[in-house]
Amino acid sequence: MVLSLNTRRLALFGLSLFALAGCGDGKEVRGECEQGEERALVCGLNDRGLMHQVCPEHFPWWPSPAHSHCEDPDECVDGELGGGPGDETDLVMRPTRCELGRWEPIGPAAPISISAGGHHSCAARLDGLLLCWGRNTELQLGLQGPQGDLFDRETPVYIEGDAVEDITLVSAGRYHTCAMRSLQGDYTRVLCWGRNYDGQIGNGLAEERAYTPQHVGRLAGGVVSLAAGYAHTCAALRNGTVRCWGNAYAGALGEGSSEGMATTPVDVSELGDAIAVAAGNAFSCALRETGEIACWGKNSHGQLGNGESGDELYETRPVSVLGITDAVAVSAGNLHACALLESGEVVCWGRAHDGELGSEDAGSLPEAAPVRVTGLEDAVAIAAGDSFSCAVREIGEVVCWGRGVEGQLGGAPDNAESSRTPIAVQGLSDAIAIAAGYRHACALSASGELSCWGANEAGQLGVGQKGPALPPTEVIIPPNWQPIDWSLD
Repeated sequence: MVLSLNTRRLALFGLSLFALAGCGDGKEVRGECEQGEERALVCGLNDRGLMHQVCPEHFPWWPSPAHSHCEDPDECVDGELGGGPGDETDLVMRPTRCELGRWEPIGPAAPISISAGGHHSCAARLDGLLLCWGRNTELQLGLQGPQGDLFDRETPVYIEGDAVEDITLVSAGRYHTCAMRSLQGDYTRVLCWGRNYDGQIGNGLAEERAYTPQHVGRLAGGVVSLAAGYAHTCAALRNGTVRCWGNAYAGALGEGSSEGMATTPVDVSELGDAIAVAAGNAFSCALRETGEIACWGKNSHGQLGNGESGDELYETRPVSVLGITDAVAVSAGNLHACALLESGEVVCWGRAHDGELGSEDAGSLPEAAPVRVTGLEDAVAIAAGDSFSCAVREIGEVVCWGRGVEGQLGGAPDNAESSRTPIAVQGLSDAIAIAAGYRHACALSASGELSCWGANEAGQLGVGQKGPALPPTEVIIPPNWQPIDWSLD
């Protein structure tokens, strides 16, 4: 997929469709530089080992959600490390500054992954630390030790503990949270915490809550995408398979059963080429290397996109979403889902009662096949919330549609209404990533700032107070978390 230089590239990282360590400390990067000069370092791993390259202007590596291929390695400053056309690599972008004649990583504070859950939000930092805020009644914030209480947090707090480090990806579910650690080489570890009645933590137990972050087993081979849903969790692995765990109601785990639970990951049937995964309320979807999307689980509102819909319908194994062959991202809401197409268009399917599909041609009845979001042709990132959806446009603006009475569409404070077609979120002009939760949303800007809007009864906006819904407001950042300019201009 060919994307424009700045916003589209960074949106992929902000959305955390994949993230990898393996860039070392940046000292291997070659190429002359002037003291104090700043650039983006692109580095990654391919089958020939560790690579580092600096492509300050043309960036020939065009990312897909999990892999990239080299279009023209001669555009790289350090072309000898660029490989040849068609080579594939996993990439992670890090801002760097010239120090003593070589490129050094700067930071360590810029957020690289954001996620909005039921009534809480989380962000992973460039240095591998994790912050969460909002509701904590199920310990979904991951607080440990003397902080391991059930009190909400109105500003971000660091998740402490030796196990909670090197975090490159975070996913906030309805009442639980999961994160991925990127360790040496391709090795990754997944941690989950919070509500665990249905085994969604993946530690082999089904208990009221997981009081500390728990390691999830059976994910050897490297995770490239992670999604926490309502009462289950799924992960896409480097080998293209998908594994899910938690409540199996209506086939949400995709392994062939429609009841019970799995307290450790089980293999989703008939999937071997997945590159990203999304989890909603008792259903899941996966983006395939072919650009197709497969979904499984509950299909009461057509949320599987296979042309069928009914209260008693479900699929215990993946079925193809109709008419999609060029998707580059997928996001699952409560009872609907959306896909970003290579063209920049967005399609959605499933529940439509609140206008969450974004189409002027859709009524209030479910749409069992994808419909195009009206007037949106330049999207670079998407997020499906409970009964609303959002997208980042190539110019950096954010638009949302669907239910808006709690302010989750980000419109003017005196106009918190629902909309069946996209409306602009107020005050955002340089967004690169978006996250949508139950009744709130958050966006990451190119300057490294986080803003959230919508419902705030649990402090999920991170603005230092609970209370009425708010328009986009900057999250209060802890003192030692300094924003970094991610723009490449």
